[in-house]
Amino acid sequence: MTTAAILDDSSPHSRELFYDTALSPAPRAMKSVRELAGTEHVLFATDWPFTSALFPAAGDPAPQLDETFSPAERPAVERSNALAQFPALAARIKAKPA
Repeated sequence: MTTAAILDDSSPHSRELFYDTALSPAPRAMKSVRELAGTEHVLFATDWPFTSALFPAAGDPAPQLDETFSPAERPAVERSNALAQFPALAARIKAKPA
């Protein structure tokens, strides 16, 4: 199988990948990812806090995510989805499910 076939959005492999919100919280980008892979495969910006110089305002670093994800989905995108990938860490920090 070629790399192009693996990365084709019609490939089931694309749905198995995880995507992050890094510098792309725009609704068009996030809605495309959500449609492709589902909310459970979206992780909050893995480059945070390094982008804080670009977004110096206090408060929500990605308010645009509200246009794609519901208030109930945001905790999964921002925390639970990542913790699900690291169950030993989740246990160690006694993380509660979202």
